[in-house]
Amino acid sequence: MIKFAACTLTLVIGLSACERGPTPEQQRAAAERALVAKAQARAAKELDTYRQLVAAGNYELAAALGKRLLSIYPNSSISVEVQKTLADVEAKATAATDTRRLPRLWMYQADVESGGKQTTASIFSSQPSGAEQVRLLLRKHSDWGQSVYVYAAGKGFVLLCAQSSGDVPGDAAASSVKARCSGV
Repeated sequence: MIKFAACTLTLVIGLSACERGPTPEQQRAAAERALVAKAQARAAKELDTYRQLVAAGNYELAAALGKRLLSIYPNSSISVEVQKTLADVEAKATAATDTRRLPRLWMYQADVESGGKQTTASIFSSQPSGAEQVRLLLRKHSDWGQSVYVYAAGKGFVLLCAQSSGDVPGDAAASSVKARCSGV
């Protein structure tokens, strides 16, 4: 009976040792491994998103994400892969931005003026601004030909260039072209 009691006591002590679970050091190590695994999964997902954006031709978002990946994961296999394509992606992003931006800077109009069809395009200078800002106007009129104006706010027209085609008095050829520019 004493042997039975000793065996039972040993078994109970052994089972209770099993029920204690991991030590605090083991718990910290497991938590660190979980954090590392989560970070690696997030990094892999972000790299996959970068690849998808490049493949889809969405270079502006891809460039921003690529820069972010380089700053978050320097000296990693992710940064090595991104660095291989980022310069090209950034160049394409800049080109895409300019392609959309430049046409928006111009204002276009088409109308009938003095019996002829007239189309105009104009753009404001970016520097200087305010009272010193100038506006470039390009005009094509079916009867008057092409004209270029530079208009300064507060000063009016500062340059006028006009080109007319057809019969120009004083020219020998009936289909000659005459251009003139003058400061106003």
